[in-house]
Amino acid sequence: MTRLWLVMLLALPVAGCSDQPDCLPTKLDVSPIDVPDVTSPISLSARLTRDGHPVVGASVGLAFAIKSELGGSGGMPQYVRTDADGVAKREQPAGVAGVGLAGDRVEGYEAYFQPLTTADGFTDHCWSKVSAPITCAGVACPPTPKP
Repeated sequence: MTRLWLVMLLALPVAGCSDQPDCLPTKLDVSPIDVPDVTSPISLSARLTRDGHPVVGASVGLAFAIKSELGGSGGMPQYVRTDADGVAKREQPAGVAGVGLAGDRVEGYEAYFQPLTTADGFTDHCWSKVSAPITCAGVACPPTPKP
């Protein structure tokens, strides 16, 4: 059931300003991450800006891009508020080894800015989505070990 919900969540359309002609353009920036090994702590981060200035207090989803050994892909986003520099961070102390199920492979991460309600105060801002790779010691990370 959780995987079905996750697939449905990731299948939501992402609208850019071309779909929302009156929205304010936003930009998310992420960088590739290389960790020494699968158990090294990892920090996902994304910076949200509008016209080069930080967007403060916005909710940004940060998710590991996971490839299942069964062929599926996706990741559960954790929503984090941007700080004074427009940066949202998600910490994973157990490294990529602590992400997903046995046999899953972390390939990267994704950041989403999708203001959905007027409660967050950002519904006039355009949606943004971006991704970056994660590698382990310069190569693709191995699958999560099976017990």
